[in-house]
Amino acid sequence: MKKNNNEYLERIIFKNNYHRLYRLAYSIIKDRHTAHDIVQETFMKAFEKLHTLKDEEKFESWLAVICSRKAKDYLRKTKRWNDIAVENVFIDEAISKNEQTSYVETVIERKHLKKVIQEEILLLKPEFQEVLLLKYEYDLKDQEISKALNINIGTVKTRLHRAKKKLKEAIKDKEEIKEGI
Repeated sequence: MKKNNNEYLERIIFKNNYHRLYRLAYSIIKDRHTAHDIVQETFMKAFEKLHTLKDEEKFESWLAVICSRKAKDYLRKTKRWNDIAVENVFIDEAISKNEQTSYVETVIERKHLKKVIQEEILLLKPEFQEVLLLKYEYDLKDQEISKALNINIGTVKTRLHRAKKKLKEAIKDKEEIKEGI
């Protein structure tokens, strides 16, 4: 009976986390089939090492770290770091609020800006993409990102700052070009 309970729990964990991990793996790998494989490997490792998890509240972050590492390991093996892409990272602070615009205009502006941000993120260095994804998609704190990536917390903050700065500059440039047309 215990085995059946574990299988049931694993199925629930799989269902609740699969799509999120798939997006993460795909954003790093940029290949649908390989991303599915990475997610499968992530769950296999997670279920094998579940007993080592000390804080259950960090379960989703823990899964994300496993998935991210599996994807990076795959890339190291295939040497495809230049093809890395990140999707679904949303940075609200880049959206300016203008009280004179209507709700519809604001919605349209947000959609346009989200698309521009996603396009610009694809042009960032992989280490910038990675910290943005962990920070804004997985809501990890700087300290958690530091542990997950095995880098200094100062490096995390620097990468986040530089990534946001580059995104803001790119958005400003695109808006200036748009206004000039």
